[in-house]
Amino acid sequence: MCWSLVVALGCGAMYPEVRAPVRPFPSAWTPEPPPPEEVVYLEFVEAYIPKRTRDGREWGTRGPASFGKIVVDGREILVTPVNSGSFQPTWPEQRRANYRIRRGADVRIELWDARTIKNRPICLKQLGSLHDEVSPAPVEFVCEETGARVLVNIAPGRPLLGLGMYYELQGSGGVRVTRVVEESPASRAGIGAGTRILTLQGRSVQELDALDIKSLVNANSRTGLEMDLLFPDGKRQSVTLKEEAMYPLVHEPLSLEQ
Repeated sequence: MCWSLVVALGCGAMYPEVRAPVRPFPSAWTPEPPPPEEVVYLEFVEAYIPKRTRDGREWGTRGPASFGKIVVDGREILVTPVNSGSFQPTWPEQRRANYRIRRGADVRIELWDARTIKNRPICLKQLGSLHDEVSPAPVEFVCEETGARVLVNIAPGRPLLGLGMYYELQGSGGVRVTRVVEESPASRAGIGAGTRILTLQGRSVQELDALDIKSLVNANSRTGLEMDLLFPDGKRQSVTLKEEAMYPLVHEPLSLEQ
């Protein structure tokens, strides 16, 4: 039998990807570095839906089946699950994430009813500038034509604490970085997929087993992980990487709810 734990010789080895440590960002700390301006945290907080529909009819015994959408340059980047029967929905199961949105993008905040055969709008709000709405407190949008109100968190990007690096151990091939978080210490140091780690804390990775490598990365990520690197273009460089604020984006497999 061929076990693909870390080193499997002669039978098509597979090497599991390892993530450098990630932890919640302490609430009492100030994120350093701060998030880029174009990285914002978006979340529907709640909505207040009038007792009558947009055309003046009563909702009926079941009430609205509402969901929220944020549309950027014509593309839906956030769609909540449907919340049925509530005139004050909160959508607790929505994805909470950071988004990269360019300044000047066309942005709409929308509230819809899914109860009918064809979804119908409850509130549609065009924003002059999303970035001008960034605030530590929820932002309220009011639709004058229906009286509906929508509260949305439009905040600076929310951080996690870590190196932002994934790697795999390739037996005699050493250690290879498989991917990095876009807004992370690893990315800011120029590390990317395909970068090879030659040494850790002055020790050749060729002399270390899988547990040694993982232990060195984990033990030194807070104080400074010393590495000699070989980049895909052949350049070699020594770097010291230390955990700091990183801002995973919605498409990256890191939850802000650590």
